[in-house]
Amino acid sequence: MAIDGCKFRRKVVPGDVLEMHVQTTRGKPGGKVWRFKGVATVDGEMAAEAEFTAMMDLQG
Repeated sequence: MAIDGCKFRRKVVPGDVLEMHVQTTRGKPGGKVWRFKGVATVDGEMAAEAEFTAMMDLQG
């Protein structure tokens, strides 16, 4: 739905292992709209960070 505060911190090239660490900042069980904060790292160094909103339909 939305991406806020996205920052790219370093170049990622083929062969790098990108680890994505995401935590929920807002949302409740059964709710449709959730807010997350995530950080992507390569070799322990931050490659990117962002906050994002997603709508999830768990009825499928």
